[in-house]
Amino acid sequence: EDMDMTAMLSQVKAEKPEAVIMASAGQSGVRLLRQAKQIGLDVPILLPVGCVNPIFVRNLGSVAEGRTNIYADGSYLMVLDAVPDTDPRKKQAMELVKAFEKEYGKKFTYGNGVGYDKMETILRAIKAVAPPAEKINYNSGKQLKKIRMDIRDWLENKKDLKLLSGTFSRSPKDHIGTKEVGIVRLVDKKWVPVE
Repeated sequence: EDMDMTAMLSQVKAEKPEAVIMASAGQSGVRLLRQAKQIGLDVPILLPVGCVNPIFVRNLGSVAEGRTNIYADGSYLMVLDAVPDTDPRKKQAMELVKAFEKEYGKKFTYGNGVGYDKMETILRAIKAVAPPAEKINYNSGKQLKKIRMDIRDWLENKKDLKLLSGTFSRSPKDHIGTKEVGIVRLVDKKWVPVE
């Protein structure tokens, strides 16, 4: 909640770090980055995934111009414009983006893509293991419990599920199921993948 973080940032700068990790997003993240630039803290700054959105970049203003030293963890959907047209997922992702923006009149974000992937995963699980609606006895706790268990088993054991934000292989101990997270860099007010 502090408005002026220059004293703390100056202490960090005095330690001559190779990089700084800032676990702050939103307005506090914008404030920290502006103040870091103001005091000349000129090292790579690593941000959380929540910063990879157009509103955050817009709020940074001139701090986001040119080739910055600002990085974040990111994924495929966050840098879709920079993905080569030869990538097989790009066409499907771009169709979803256009449909979303037309329907809702607002910019598609990474969070929208993650939400889509979560719903798509659940729908695929239901289609794969649940009986048709007309064959479900909604008064039978035993049948409903079995359907829930079958869906859970499918979700926890599905391998190589290709969705928009990545390819997922989940397990009972790994409900995330993907390592398709990379690093993105802020260049000229756009997040781009780091090779």
